[in-house]
Amino acid sequence: MLSGVRRCGKSVLLSQIKDELFNKYEVSKVSIGLSFIYTMPFNITPVVGVSSIAHLKDAMMAMNIKLTKKEWYKLYLLGKHKLP
Repeated sequence: MLSGVRRCGKSVLLSQIKDELFNKYEVSKVSIGLSFIYTMPFNITPVVGVSSIAHLKDAMMAMNIKLTKKEWYKLYLLGKHKLP
């Protein structure tokens, strides 16, 4: 995140939840974001561009993270989505 950038309510909550998950699973926030996508109830295959080995490792680590339903829904609802 850029320093000095102000964030509003939902963005702050999203960042806090990502921090919690980052600490729980001991992976990067990028890995948490990708694991959210991999956990979607329909088939999505992200195309990940990597410019370093670290980016590739983040993408690979995301495939091993199994978010709980509660964790996934927290991220989903904070992304301004509504439940069907």
